[in-house]
Amino acid sequence: MAAPTPQQRIRYDRVRVADATDDQKTPAQIVAGATGGSVTQEDYQEFVLSQIKRIIWGDDPGNWYLDFAGLGVLDLLTLSQLQGLRRIGIGLIGAINGVNLVFTTPEIFVRVSGADTIAVYYNGQRLVETDDYALSESGGIGTGYDRVTMLIAPKPGDKMTSDYTKKLP
Repeated sequence: MAAPTPQQRIRYDRVRVADATDDQKTPAQIVAGATGGSVTQEDYQEFVLSQIKRIIWGDDPGNWYLDFAGLGVLDLLTLSQLQGLRRIGIGLIGAINGVNLVFTTPEIFVRVSGADTIAVYYNGQRLVETDDYALSESGGIGTGYDRVTMLIAPKPGDKMTSDYTKKLP
């Protein structure tokens, strides 16, 4: 049995910090870099990230932060600041009388389109946005989401609660 071939392992002596052009390589630059013969591990990672970005968003210039922020996806700094802002089992404010459809949360909550940012419960059963309720901003566009409009009015004795993440001021 032949001796195993030694494996080369790449280690970094510093944390990789992305610069403003990390995700802006063109397909030609990626190919040229990959076939140029002198590619560092860092360059290779940059090429791969560029290609992934192009698969997701196309060839438009920009950077990951702006692309994610445009979709409402929070960056790691903001996510770390949200620690402790998650609210669980908070009662919705509004008359439960078989007629009222509009309820509010006690605080403005984080709203990301297409993401699960608030959970609404009717007598402990989780409801589905658009099937059971709609979300809106009670103070108008740009004031922050805090309104839950039910499609069916809860009856007296029913319980309306929610889980959400409080929006940073």
